Amino acid sequence: MGKNYKLSLILPVYNPHNGWEAEFIHSLNKLHEEFSGLDYCVTVVNDGTTNDIGKFFENKILPVYKNVNYFSYSENQGKGFAIRHGLEHSLSDYYIYTDFDFPFGFNPLKQTYDRLVERKNNLVIGTRDYSYFKALSIERRSVSLGLMIVNFFITRFRVRDTQAGLKGFDNKARDIFLTTKTNSFVFELEFILKCLKANIKYSFVHVVPNPDIKFSDFNSKTLKSELKNYLKIIFGH
Repeated sequence: MGKNYKLSLILPVYNPHNGWEAEFIHSLNKLHEEFSGLDYCVTVVNDGTTNDIGKFFENKILPVYKNVNYFSYSENQGKGFAIRHGLEHSLSDYYIYTDFDFPFGFNPLKQTYDRLVERKNNLVIGTRDYSYFKALSIERRSVSLGLMIVNFFITRFRVRDTQAGLKGFDNKARDIFLTTKTNSFVFELEFILKCLKANIKYSFVHVVPNPDIKFSDFNSKTLKSELKNYLKIIFGH
């Protein structure tokens, strides 16, 4: 795994939008500002992207940004798989995963790290308010709000929002994450349920989406697949 960092940022990526290259370089510079003085690394996992983004990393990123690691594989496996892959190739005191386009900005990342260190939490969970759901289509909003309500019951009224896509944790929770099996969107519920069962210490950080972020919709095939995986988690837990 190489060097042991204080913090590893895990970024799964799949088919990024046009213009992502300049945005990613901007993001790396913002991370440098946010975590100035901290020994951290950025682990990018290419989850089977159909166009060749590897050349950009090889030519433009890795020679310049020495704290960036890049991993890839040929077939799309899902976000849960990508994050596990990144964790398996990372060695740090703490870990944070978020989406490649940093939909909640950069300050919540620093807040998450601070709560891990200062409050000695094993897990910090990003949680969204209604402003996030207003940015979604009616169909996706219904699915997301429905999941939030059901998950609140499943977690015995401890975690209302399991699916924000931003989590921070220490090595105790990392070991739990590596035991998860779900590859798709609902992997976060499996992770949180396992953490709650292990009685780890957790807290929350409030996240708000960037105003210009664009959310994709789920097609019927994806929804059916996610429902199947969701039921597996519930009845297999």
